[in-house]
Amino acid sequence: MKKESLTKEELESLKLFAEIEAAEEERKPEEPVRYDFSKKLTLTTEVRTLEDIFNRFGNSFRSWLSGYLRAVLEIRLSSEGIQQMSYEEFMDSLSSSPYTYAVTFFMPPLKGVSVLQFDLELVYAFIDKLLGGEGAPIREEELRELSEIEAKIMENISKNALDILRESWKGYYELEEVEYSSYESRPQFIELGVMPDDTVILAQFDVSIQTGVDYFTGNMRVCIPYVVLQPIKSMLQPGKLKGPGDDTTRLLVERKVRRVTLTVRCVLAEDEMTLSELLELKVGDIIPLKTPIDAPAIIVVGNTPRFEAKPGVIKGRQMGFKILREIKEEEEENNTT
Repeated sequence: MKKESLTKEELESLKLFAEIEAAEEERKPEEPVRYDFSKKLTLTTEVRTLEDIFNRFGNSFRSWLSGYLRAVLEIRLSSEGIQQMSYEEFMDSLSSSPYTYAVTFFMPPLKGVSVLQFDLELVYAFIDKLLGGEGAPIREEELRELSEIEAKIMENISKNALDILRESWKGYYELEEVEYSSYESRPQFIELGVMPDDTVILAQFDVSIQTGVDYFTGNMRVCIPYVVLQPIKSMLQPGKLKGPGDDTTRLLVERKVRRVTLTVRCVLAEDEMTLSELLELKVGDIIPLKTPIDAPAIIVVGNTPRFEAKPGVIKGRQMGFKILREIKEEEEENNTT
């Protein structure tokens, strides 16, 4: 019986099958990726940027607080700089005293809770100085929770500190606001919504306030969980500071300028008279004006004439002015010369 030969298509199929088998034999199983769950998430080069941000904060807060308390004081980032530790370690550092002063806050659009904390001895030095005393702190055995009035004083100080903190971030990241949340008087009640082993970023400040001829030094701390900063980690790289021409900076300046309040007034007519003529005026006198009756009114913004306008009534009740044209800068200069 004659053996039939394989067709060309059958030979190609066998060849392909052999290649697949050879590839399967050579393939080695992939090694599983090992993940160390005990490894802490930390910042590296970003720490330099945070030091810059918190140095700004310390300097600006010192200037404001010194004026507010009318006291000589210093606020400096401690020698340890920006520290990274577990949340449990941070809480342990506060547990030496039964009382503290801490406020939790949010930094939208970033997600999560952070805390601003003051040594309670320092808080009482602030309050004493503000109320006319020398700023001497109370003794450790006299530490207690703040009264309602004292808590209100510190709430005002804290809210101003948080506003200054928001300003200190400008150039690196635009925070919508730094929002005061709540006040805690006992360390064990501070809750940031993270696990004990989670990493937090701690900026600790040495605060020195003059008390008579001496100085008292206490600590102020800002603690931010790593998970809050993680989404913007790339923006905290050194050299990422935005320059004056950057779009983000321009928008920040523009937004602030748009909130500036200006006085706007409308001048219908004006003239000059001597002081003696002014003193001779009495009820019923008519003051002639050089301004023609059909001349447009002048809208003055601040002290600068900006528009010509026509006076009238809106909806039969409210007075108003219809702007006719803008007064150019060269016209202002001609009028002043």
